[in-house]
Amino acid sequence: MPDLKLLQDPTLANVPVLEGLKTLGPMVLYHKIGQGGMGAVYKGRHLRLNIDVAVKVLAPQQFSFSPDAANKFIARFMREARMATQIIHQNLIHVSDVNSLNGVYFLVMEYVDGESARERLARRGWLPEREAVKIALDAAEGLAARFAFASEPGALAGLPWVSRAPAPGAVARYLAHGFFAGDDCAFAALRQLPPAHVLEVAPEDMRLQRYWRPWDGVHPAPRMGDEVLADATRETLADAVESRMPADVPFGVFLSGGVDSGLVATLAARRGHRFPVFSMKLAGQGYDETGFARQVAGQIGAEYHEAAMDHADGEEAIETFAATMDQPLGDPSVLPTWALARLASKHVPVVLTGEGGDELFAGYPTYLGHRLVAYSRRLPDGVANAALALAHRLRPKHTHVSIAHLVERFLEARAMDPLERHLAWFGTATPDAARALLAPELRERLGAGEERGYLRDFAARATEARLPGWPERPGLMVWQLLDFDLYLGGGLLTKVDRCTMAHSVESRAPFLRHSLIRFALGLPEDAKLRGKTGKRALKLAARGLLPRAILARRKQGFSPPFSVWARGPLRGLVEARLAPERIRRAGVLDVEAARRVLDEHVAGRTERGRTLWTLLSLQMWAECWVRGGSPGA
Repeated sequence: MPDLKLLQDPTLANVPVLEGLKTLGPMVLYHKIGQGGMGAVYKGRHLRLNIDVAVKVLAPQQFSFSPDAANKFIARFMREARMATQIIHQNLIHVSDVNSLNGVYFLVMEYVDGESARERLARRGWLPEREAVKIALDAAEGLAARFAFASEPGALAGLPWVSRAPAPGAVARYLAHGFFAGDDCAFAALRQLPPAHVLEVAPEDMRLQRYWRPWDGVHPAPRMGDEVLADATRETLADAVESRMPADVPFGVFLSGGVDSGLVATLAARRGHRFPVFSMKLAGQGYDETGFARQVAGQIGAEYHEAAMDHADGEEAIETFAATMDQPLGDPSVLPTWALARLASKHVPVVLTGEGGDELFAGYPTYLGHRLVAYSRRLPDGVANAALALAHRLRPKHTHVSIAHLVERFLEARAMDPLERHLAWFGTATPDAARALLAPELRERLGAGEERGYLRDFAARATEARLPGWPERPGLMVWQLLDFDLYLGGGLLTKVDRCTMAHSVESRAPFLRHSLIRFALGLPEDAKLRGKTGKRALKLAARGLLPRAILARRKQGFSPPFSVWARGPLRGLVEARLAPERIRRAGVLDVEAARRVLDEHVAGRTERGRTLWTLLSLQMWAECWVRGGSPGA
């Protein structure tokens, strides 16, 4: 096969574009679940890489790239170009082999129907070097509507032919869940390529196909003794950690002070690697985990780096990053994650994280809640209501998630349908409340039940897959897969990817290796959740590796005290952003419903901090991208 050539344009700081041969056929895009990348594979010969990076360099004023960040992006781009050239030379990949890929990929194949990209550009009269990137943004010219792709919606929203109007259904589901899952995007003109899907784009149509599901290839494992279970879990996770450690560049670990990231760091160190770890000290009672993180760092001999965030730092993160995000995200932990990634970027280009551990090994308290709900339904209404009132009175307003808060959420949802109960515990608003929060103009265009779309679609998948106990008595795996399918892909991984890539850092999640997913989901329920103990297999594996205090403590979660800030030092910022006239002008929220959430939270009548952040993020996105026209407007 002839060599692929690198075209370099000095006006674009030598951003490379790979130019290939004349080929025929469709373009195939893929997104590896948990890896944060978009690309394509076929038999193919025409290869392009990280097109959205090139778009960002073309319009740096829209993305606030510092020269240093841009240079890091370009250096990484060059490395990937060389790696991809080697891959293509060594092994031509067919679409049927997508599932065999394991790792981080940014590959895009483009077919130009008998004409090289350079010839096509020349025919159009474009300058070959400067316009070489544009062919990837208009790769399916024969379609009735133009086709473009990128890893983030902001790269596409800058195209003059892409409308920035919000999508009513997707925004309603965001208001309920706090994230965009599946193919939902905040912009009505755009669609996300769902995790583990292949999109084939031909001259006349498109075809979307799912090539992998988390329950594929899962076989129930036999019951094991504690020692055997610990050894098997430790060995499988160690192999996953090894597979995610880069061989050619330095890496670090995001260390929260919990079991998941602690195991990732410890197992990486046991493989003989030296690396730094990065932790975040959050101001507020019950929020700071850095003491535990320092213990792990000292135990493995890692270089320890710590950032801190109080309300002033939180305000900086809001104005600098969250207010300009190209898609809303209803999780205030974007603030410390962004600041942590900024710290890491000064030391390493790659970080390992602990995302996926809670979903695979049953670490969330909601899993225990589903088991206990049958007992709560036996309580007389008078007793349940009295307990609910007591929990509300005892719930502290200036600390992290407390036992009283968990009891309150548990009792409020005890009579709900199972899926809506899970949403009440894990989401940001009930479906009915989400519909009411939508601006009247968008609500009028909302179809019946659209706000329940994620739950409806998951119910159909659970029925098709015959998940354990579904639908009469859903087993633990049902709730794990629901969180894996929605919250992990739509929320957590999106958050980490956006925050790290904002500082030109690549994040990798060892827990999302296929072999580890199959292992964890195949374990018996009591290997993951026994009594009140979640993540039992991981905690057994961590004995002797992590301090006992970490294994014994209750799950805390990584989130700033936004609820407290919104009632105190950041109340002015929130009030200003959600002022009635600004809400009307942005056009995505209902003024009365949004102000009711704000007033109830500020007054302390209810705990609505997560919902309030979800509204604030949506409002800031609309002001910046829908009404403002560009970040910072």
